[in-house]
Amino acid sequence: MAPSVRLHLPLYTTRIQFELNALPPPPDITVRADLTGKIRQNRHLFPPLPDITLRADLASKIRRNRHTVRSPYERVARRSPELRSRPREPTPLHDLYAEARGGSPLTSIDGSDDSEGEVPPPLPKRRQIPKPPGEAGRRNCGGFNLESVLNWEGNKYKRMMSHVDAMIKGKLDGKRSFTHQDQGLLTDLIRKSTEEMKIQHQYIGDWPIREAYKQRLKYHSEMAKKKAHREAGSALVKACCSD
Repeated sequence: MAPSVRLHLPLYTTRIQFELNALPPPPDITVRADLTGKIRQNRHLFPPLPDITLRADLASKIRRNRHTVRSPYERVARRSPELRSRPREPTPLHDLYAEARGGSPLTSIDGSDDSEGEVPPPLPKRRQIPKPPGEAGRRNCGGFNLESVLNWEGNKYKRMMSHVDAMIKGKLDGKRSFTHQDQGLLTDLIRKSTEEMKIQHQYIGDWPIREAYKQRLKYHSEMAKKKAHREAGSALVKACCSD
């Protein structure tokens, strides 16, 4: 018979004495701050509020203060009163031409209709109109609309495009784009077209005429490709029908 194992009774430890401490008193409820009274007392520290005008009066003020701009490339920079009081630096050729026409210096380079055959004097490089970023005819790809940017008066833009189309049909290969043309002949045509439109030395690099040639050559080359595809398709249909 296996001997039995006896276990001793569990040991009892000293009981922990828990004491119940009284809770601290709740915080005192103070009187609400009189913010309205403080604002009234400190009103002199704040600037007065602007008068509320009617919407129609506000719209009329905005219209009076708005400066009309004919084109992004004719915008005149705003100047401070100190700069306005200074005398403007004279530019003899440009200002004399503007005074002879009875307009401001900007009106002499904005591409107005030269029906009288007047040729504007050459401008220095720093005063010539720069080309906007992008390519003409590709507004959705970071380009610009050539007619809107030039903002010429009368039918001058249409006359330029008709002249460019005539030069392309008579002097250039309408099946090729701008980069695949004879660059020497193209440069000579751009110079002659600039003289024809009387805008020489008004735009940096004669970019209006150059962009017009790019745009019209692209159009004529794409139309030639479509015509060739149509002719090839019709020839294929005729060959299939003859068999």
